[in-house]
Amino acid sequence: MKLENNVNANIVEKILGHKNGLDGVYFTPTMEECFAEFKKAIQSLTISDKNRDELKIKKLEGDQDQIKHMESVLEKMEAAEKRIGEYRKEAEANMEIQREAVEILRKNEKSKK
Repeated sequence: MKLENNVNANIVEKILGHKNGLDGVYFTPTMEECFAEFKKAIQSLTISDKNRDELKIKKLEGDQDQIKHMESVLEKMEAAEKRIGEYRKEAEANMEIQREAVEILRKNEKSKK
């Protein structure tokens, strides 16, 4: 249990019944604090692989859900990119029409003079 980095070593000593220096005498964690630290190490203390396998399955399912979400977002982004490309082509065509219209107007003005 003490090998887990996220577990309070002083509470582990208390759970195991060890008196570790002054902490062993004066440090008195509540039952809830002890249980909270114990819960952190259940995976390491469990002999059966069932719990570890269930956690792996939950993690993989979560990963799979995240992948599906990311694929959905990617599809939406690709569709948006396609629409942007179409809008860009339309804008370029409109700009070309405007350039031609301006050129025609300039020619008409020159011919009037």
